[in-house]
Amino acid sequence: MAAKSLNTSNAPAHQSQPSQSRPTQVAPTALVAIIGLLVGNLILTLGDIAIKSLGASVGLFQYLAIRYLLTLMLIWPIWRRLSAKQRAPSGFKIHLLRGHLSLLGAVCAFYSLLHLSLATANVIFYAAPLVTLLLARIWLKQALTYVQVTQVCLGFIGVMIALRPDELHWTVLTAITVAFTVALFNLLSCKMPKNQAMPSMVLWGNLSALPLSVVLAIIFWQPLQIEMLILAAIVAITTTLYQVIAAKAYRNSSAGEIVIAEYSGLLFALLIGIFSFDEPAHWYTLTGISLIILPMAWQSAHLYRKRASTMQTPSAS
Repeated sequence: MAAKSLNTSNAPAHQSQPSQSRPTQVAPTALVAIIGLLVGNLILTLGDIAIKSLGASVGLFQYLAIRYLLTLMLIWPIWRRLSAKQRAPSGFKIHLLRGHLSLLGAVCAFYSLLHLSLATANVIFYAAPLVTLLLARIWLKQALTYVQVTQVCLGFIGVMIALRPDELHWTVLTAITVAFTVALFNLLSCKMPKNQAMPSMVLWGNLSALPLSVVLAIIFWQPLQIEMLILAAIVAITTTLYQVIAAKAYRNSSAGEIVIAEYSGLLFALLIGIFSFDEPAHWYTLTGISLIILPMAWQSAHLYRKRASTMQTPSAS
């Protein structure tokens, strides 16, 4: 029940008939958001594959600067179609913070994917939903159900099992940083003005990160390569699509209801790592991922039963 009430914070305060109308309104919104995050995480995994395949041969900061430029080129035509009010950088300080979180996360993710297996890196990356739940409770004061608390506990246990002692080195710390930057990036969407359009959020966030990435590219300059342009193009497209999908999902639904769908990226990373990079599926990795994935099935069943019982209550009366 608490998970569903989280979503009412975005509803008008004057709604006064919750028991009849809320189940039919909230459930479709959350379902669409969950489907969107499933697609978004598959797209994002394709970007991880590109980094792991081509990343060792390119200059990091040049790649990031080109990626931000390409992202701006992709989003510009859509942004130009918005009204002047929607194009304005409302909440610019939040855009600035989200942009630099994106840059920090991109640097850390780059190194993590190069030095860790695809599955191991993503096990840590996908601690982000767990961090999101905790930050949503601490920062946004969103209530957590006992199911969500159990998810957090099992998820962190799964992460610790998947990370065996010989994996605990500096690249693990970079991956953990990615988890926190992703969680903060998503939750900051809730602080944006409600009339802020998604293309505007993506444009201003990427534009905020561009100056520092250009400065770093100049300082650490390396010869330009075709692989760098290909990698930047692939990741720009996949990241832009994910940012739009995630921003839309987290703004229109409660983090507690939909964040579980982010775990789908673990399955994508595991399967692609096995079949594309010949990465072994160790028992501890599988056990850790299982402990992270199982709460998704548990919450789905829990929400289904709760929705069914809630929808039966008006008819009984």
